Amino acid sequence: MRRMMALLLAGLVLAACGWFDDDADEDEPAPPDASLATPQGPEDGLRVTVIGDSITALGEEPLREELADTRLSITGVPGFRLGQFDLDDLDDHDPDVLVIALGTNNVLDKGWGDDDRVELEELLDDIGDRPCTLFVDIAQFGDGIADDDQDPPFEDDVAEVDHLLTEAAQNRSDAGNPSRVIAWSDEVQEADGILDEDGVHPTEPEGASVWARMIADAVHQGC
Repeated sequence: MRRMMALLLAGLVLAACGWFDDDADEDEPAPPDASLATPQGPEDGLRVTVIGDSITALGEEPLREELADTRLSITGVPGFRLGQFDLDDLDDHDPDVLVIALGTNNVLDKGWGDDDRVELEELLDDIGDRPCTLFVDIAQFGDGIADDDQDPPFEDDVAEVDHLLTEAAQNRSDAGNPSRVIAWSDEVQEADGILDEDGVHPTEPEGASVWARMIADAVHQGC
């Protein structure tokens, strides 16, 4: 309880300072770990846990509507990276379907590197054994927000991360933990008006609704 209160107070202070913005200066300290939101919905509903960054935060309300019949925990924190969620409560949630929508900020913050690979590996370890894990890929349209001097370019880093997510899903499935990748990148190529000018965030309400429907369809489809 004391740890959760400390995290909450720290989060409020950091939010006031603008440290939860995806556009935050890369030299500013990262926000603290975030605990998972308490599940809401029917006690006998499909148990679904969703964690992500600002994209998830923008799609939270339409996703709640799409998954109103499930026992849903959704936590979207702007600016969050692969390694910033406290997953200690994941076993208590015991999700039938776990959705991981992270990685964009790892690519935007100085580009993808060794530290980011470590974050991904640690996240995969923290997930543990699950009936179904869905990884959301990253769309390669970040020209409006990515650093022009980023080397390698944003698109190249995104391609590597998406490859690693696909590889991770396959490895988990081979080990008896059914997993697959949801192609958000395909959704944003099929229609105009889904992404904001920055090439990363979904528009509201159109893009956020498309993202939510995609996640909901994947959850109901399972692994």
